[in-house]
Amino acid sequence: MSPGERDPLPPTLLGDLADRVADALAGPCGVPEGTALVAACSGGADSVAMVSILGRLRDRWPLDAVVFVDHGFREVSAEREAARAAAQRVDVAFREARVIVPRAGNRQAAARKARYDALQAAAPAGALVATAHTLSDQAETVLQRLLRGSGLRGLASIRPRDDQRVRPLLAISREELRGLGEPFAEDPTNATDAYQRNRLRHLVMPALRADNPAVDHALARVASQAQSELALLDALLDALGRSAPDLRGADPDLASTWVRWRLSREYPDEGVSRSAADDLVGRLIAGAPDSPVSLSERLRGVARAGHLHLEPHDDPRKVLVAPAPGTYRRSSWVVDVATHPAPQPATPAGAPLSNPSDSLEFDAADLVWPLTVHLPARSGRASWWVSDGLGARLTPLARRPSASPADEVPPLRVVMRREFVPEMTERVP
Repeated sequence: MSPGERDPLPPTLLGDLADRVADALAGPCGVPEGTALVAACSGGADSVAMVSILGRLRDRWPLDAVVFVDHGFREVSAEREAARAAAQRVDVAFREARVIVPRAGNRQAAARKARYDALQAAAPAGALVATAHTLSDQAETVLQRLLRGSGLRGLASIRPRDDQRVRPLLAISREELRGLGEPFAEDPTNATDAYQRNRLRHLVMPALRADNPAVDHALARVASQAQSELALLDALLDALGRSAPDLRGADPDLASTWVRWRLSREYPDEGVSRSAADDLVGRLIAGAPDSPVSLSERLRGVARAGHLHLEPHDDPRKVLVAPAPGTYRRSSWVVDVATHPAPQPATPAGAPLSNPSDSLEFDAADLVWPLTVHLPARSGRASWWVSDGLGARLTPLARRPSASPADEVPPLRVVMRREFVPEMTERVP
């Protein structure tokens, strides 16, 4: 059977699933009727089923497009065609986005962020992005968080809605969606046990279901209850305001809860580690007079006589300002900023270079100078990024052919490499 063909769908099952998705969109997802949706489709079973269901609901929630994201990690032609065929079956536009994922740092986290950015960019103004996270995904996520020792905020796991992203399938299992019989292409990495989630899916969840057939629902209830209790806690703390209480001698658990609430409210995307937060809490309780703790590459917390202060920070050794195109050096990092491919430098004997793929391209048409290049915190272990003269973080362009049309503004390319040199200078002559 070709990707565009399928057996006749069971009408009762499709109608039942469509009713449940409609209840989710109108209920926990909070999507008013008439709001346009963009469906994120990987070509896998869950997302092609979601496309079919959303196609049935398009009179209430218009389906603007089906979007497939290529991360450039591997060959994805089969998945792309399965997503394209899903769009054709419901007669909506198909769009493909190609993203660049930095090699350094947590590639899975970077890929997730790049994917969401690309999906949002593909959505028209006012539209929401629908993703195909299921009840099964929720159960696996809760189990992962339990294994990490997560607290209430971590156990809240996958939410029905985060800003412009909605997840209308969270009450539907993976098996129910496959019952629709939609043609799909399986991601080959799903078969490997190299990733923790796959090991939980293949080995742990079947064992738990043998003991409790409803374990997926039970774990999903943990997430739902955590979300409700967290909403109550946040509402109570919001009502108190973001004051800075004196935490000297406070109960460690209460102090930790307060610090984590402040972090989640003011800097929700920083991903502060438990050890860093605990370090800060310890200094607050001890009443340290002026004690800073680095919480992430861009954020630090300062304990001042029991009072918490959160402030963005940049290590001056890890920031390079480029007022114009050129070649710059900061410590052992050399950065080429150009509107054309930077020439390959001569390599001094014994001076290793960074991976040549450590380069990003940006739209140069409306760029505000100077650029600020935020260097990796540790060589080879953290990502780097670029902000413009207004302080806004720039979004890299997707991969493009090496030759651009003559009437197109050439992109700005920023190339990062590492050279070990005897002295530090601001700009290479």
